[in-house]
Amino acid sequence: MVATYVYPRDPVVRAAGDYLHWGVIQLSLANLIIILAMIAIFVLALLLPFPGGRNDTAEHRDQISEKAQLSEKARISEKAQSDDAG
Repeated sequence: MVATYVYPRDPVVRAAGDYLHWGVIQLSLANLIIILAMIAIFVLALLLPFPGGRNDTAEHRDQISEKAQLSEKARISEKAQSDDAG
């Protein structure tokens, strides 16, 4: 299927807007432009970095690693205490 552009001859009908017809789909040109702009903004929102950027320094990674190790040690010690109590 190929989208076709319909150009009405009646000036009253033409003032209502230009339409694209693609099979059973009829879409005004203004709505198509808005839809394409919304899709472009959505894609940009996915691809562009979040304001403020990432804190991906080696020091930050080390801090996260230390926190993970401490939380794992705490979980193991809590499990050991509950096993001793039971």
